[in-house]
Amino acid sequence: LNEDVIPSSPITIGPGEVKVLTSDDLTMMYNGISINDITLEGIDATKMVQSQRIPDGVYKLCVQAFDNEYVKPLSGSSPTGCSNKMFITTLEPPTILSPIQDAEIEYSDPQQILIRWTAVNSPTSAMLYDIRIAEVPEGISPYEAVQTDNLLFFEEIDYPATIFNYGPTFPALISGKNYALQITAHSPENNANIRNDGKSNVVSFRYKNPNKIMPP
Repeated sequence: LNEDVIPSSPITIGPGEVKVLTSDDLTMMYNGISINDITLEGIDATKMVQSQRIPDGVYKLCVQAFDNEYVKPLSGSSPTGCSNKMFITTLEPPTILSPIQDAEIEYSDPQQILIRWTAVNSPTSAMLYDIRIAEVPEGISPYEAVQTDNLLFFEEIDYPATIFNYGPTFPALISGKNYALQITAHSPENNANIRNDGKSNVVSFRYKNPNKIMPP
């Protein structure tokens, strides 16, 4: 932040005290600031605002204390008060491996459909995955279908692995119907920096039972 940006309420720290500020705390204290109130070096401000993410790279976090009334520095500037180097990396979202796009999945009894996707590898925490399967009616794209709650056919939340067996205990897929599948990755704390908000590509497939006629 620029030196003339003052929080709405003073941040008071006693001798030897450790102060923890959350993103919500900072949002309340600095409500109303714009990108022009932030000093950026080596970062394209326009791209950062558009993506709502800090670009990948190596960073240091620096903190300097100022008198809240007279805006006079009470501690040294950089490199004093700076952290060690930290790496910010945007993780790639999962990619669905099976079923493949436009697959025709043959009926089986009992129902067994293997869903596989690539793992999101985070150095800080294990990933969880949300699985969404939606029916795709005529005139609706698979992407629109999987984002529409009233077309949702099946959902599994916080699944810990990258292979899921859609078996006979789950809702039976209907012969002749088209379906859309999407996987969303997230950390248990929902703070992982994953591209596309952790959402995979959308895969559409058709469930096929040659012995049954498609329902109206």
